[in-house]
Amino acid sequence: MNKELYLNKLKEILQENLVSYDDIDQIIEDYNDLYTQGLEQGLTDEEIVKKLGDARFVYKSLKDDLSYNYKTSKATGVMVFVSLILFFLSGQLLTGWQYSWMFLLLIPITGILTSVKGREILPALAVFISIIVFYTLGMKFGLWHPGWLVFLSIPTLGIFASKNNKKLLLSLTPFITVLIYFIVSYFYNEFYLYGWPIFLLIPLVDSFNIEKTFDRYAMLLSLVLSIIAYYILSILFTNWYYPLFVFVIPIGFAIMTERLRITVNIGLDKKRNIFVVISTLFVVTAYLLVSFLTKGWSWSWIILLLIPMLGVYAGNGFNNIVAYSPFVALILFFIVGRFIDGGFQYSWLFFFIIPISGILFEDKGLVNIVKKDNTDEDEENIDNINWK
Repeated sequence: MNKELYLNKLKEILQENLVSYDDIDQIIEDYNDLYTQGLEQGLTDEEIVKKLGDARFVYKSLKDDLSYNYKTSKATGVMVFVSLILFFLSGQLLTGWQYSWMFLLLIPITGILTSVKGREILPALAVFISIIVFYTLGMKFGLWHPGWLVFLSIPTLGIFASKNNKKLLLSLTPFITVLIYFIVSYFYNEFYLYGWPIFLLIPLVDSFNIEKTFDRYAMLLSLVLSIIAYYILSILFTNWYYPLFVFVIPIGFAIMTERLRITVNIGLDKKRNIFVVISTLFVVTAYLLVSFLTKGWSWSWIILLLIPMLGVYAGNGFNNIVAYSPFVALILFFIVGRFIDGGFQYSWLFFFIIPISGILFEDKGLVNIVKKDNTDEDEENIDNINWK
């Protein structure tokens, strides 16, 4: 673990526990300085982390002296009743029970609008907007597939909200290629078979980041020529499988130049990074197999919800049960509504799992905790860390 991973993990723990924005900024600044001091003293990353303590230990040692964002806004409190009124009115008067449950999403949306600051509001709102758009497309037009692609807006907006946009195009390329591949394939089924090389746009875009000029153009050329050769051989021999061997050339070159490697910077240690990568590959494979074998695109997208759940598990295990609740609620809601006749009339009740789990598994009250005035003492304790 290096300084960046350590500080990211510390910030993540503080945010999970709803520490105020000002306190988070101050703590990150202090520990950034401390970490830098340790490096200047010649200590290794492991030695510095051992001296400072892991992120969860740091939070526990400071939590009694921090202020928190637990205070529920008046707008959110009022929206609870407004959403319930709209829910029952639309259900009774318009007989729209299948859609009226979406008014309940106004509660977390209002909470986000009144509490989240800056660009981070975009991916937060995208979660609920995606659910509304996806459900409407599915119920009204039967477009469960490719309607599920709307959920790609969540990580896409998360990338735009990130302060690090140095490789914005490269970060967006995987989502752009997925979007193009499935939309085109929806209208032209043959594209499922011969359109997959579009995913090679990812290494193509990445090739522009290669520092050495020769390696950069060699990689670009090998990829372009391999794609052209693949299509020519596939058409000549009417076989779309054996010509795949032409991609051995760019793969071999990528291995020789050490461009072919998987790195996941999600603030976890190496073993957990590997766990997330392997688990994600298994989930995506399972999703594609189930979808193609059963033709169940209208419901198989549920399998993909395992990816963010695995990410939560890799980061915190089962320490934060509440983080799983939105995914569990959505899965149960859709399974009951989709496979039980008339199930959507009452499956919306599963969304109450989210606030109930918050009450049962969070030891925090809905009050605003005032920070104790002993900042000088805290700074003195931090400054007294012995680097020797």
